[in-house]
Amino acid sequence: MKKHKPKKRQRPKKQRLDSNLELSVTNSIVHSSIPIKPDNLVDLWEAVPEDYPLPYDRNLCEGLHRLLSQYLQGKGRNIRRIIDCGCGTGNPAIGLRHLYDEYDITCNDESLHMIERLEENLQRYDFELKTELSSWSDLSRRFSRPEERFDAVLCRGNALVYAASWNRDKVVPSVALREIRNSLWNFHEILHPGGILYVDITHNKEFLTGTHFEIVGFRSNGVEEFILCWKTRLDYERATRSATIYRIFLDRETGSPVKIKFHVLHSFLLRQEMLLSLMSEAGFDIQNENKPVNVKGENRYEVFIGRKRQ
Repeated sequence: MKKHKPKKRQRPKKQRLDSNLELSVTNSIVHSSIPIKPDNLVDLWEAVPEDYPLPYDRNLCEGLHRLLSQYLQGKGRNIRRIIDCGCGTGNPAIGLRHLYDEYDITCNDESLHMIERLEENLQRYDFELKTELSSWSDLSRRFSRPEERFDAVLCRGNALVYAASWNRDKVVPSVALREIRNSLWNFHEILHPGGILYVDITHNKEFLTGTHFEIVGFRSNGVEEFILCWKTRLDYERATRSATIYRIFLDRETGSPVKIKFHVLHSFLLRQEMLLSLMSEAGFDIQNENKPVNVKGENRYEVFIGRKRQ
């Protein structure tokens, strides 16, 4: 099969990543008189991968492949069926299939716009991925036959916490917790016995304070240059989390901010201890002694692996 050599990523310019960047970015958001407008969530989400404008992170895909090989070793199937739940615009599904022929991947998302962008991104490659437009609560019905089950379910990018609130104006904690529990049960039902669930949530460092600011990095697609960052606010009493994601667009000559776009996401405040309890409740045995698993290329979230009991 013909392989496409990935383009070299655009390297951030040093003067835009100095030690004063956080202060500079914060001042741009808070004090600047430049225009601040709502962002398109699909465009925004597509810019998260570090190898943008490629639709996937190569390091992450290599790390996932290594982890999947470790946990699925000896299962007796050459083609490993994977479903990427909350696939977004294609990271990591496109990269996994592009780099490794052994995967049969289904991409699931509740957003038609995300699925459409993923299909656009696929046009540059010589393979196809199956897509499934549905909510997680419907997966066990859609994949009800034993031959349709999967070897691995991926739910990454802190996606699980948005089970009841993705791209909605608010989150109702009781409803969100119910949907998270229901989603984990559905993930369990569509796995082969011995199959694994890969799920991640935000790093524990975010829980140390009520607010957390993070610069994701510099991005360039050859036409526009921008800094991607986000600020989260936690409400411990209501068990909610809000994340405002910013793209600060820069003048290509001077590097000065010229416009800002933002989008706000609301989610349930899910802690690690609760996640592990809910995974066990759904029928998973937690791997790695209930500790986060190190995955090459996954620098933003803490990963947990659950195995469906035989």
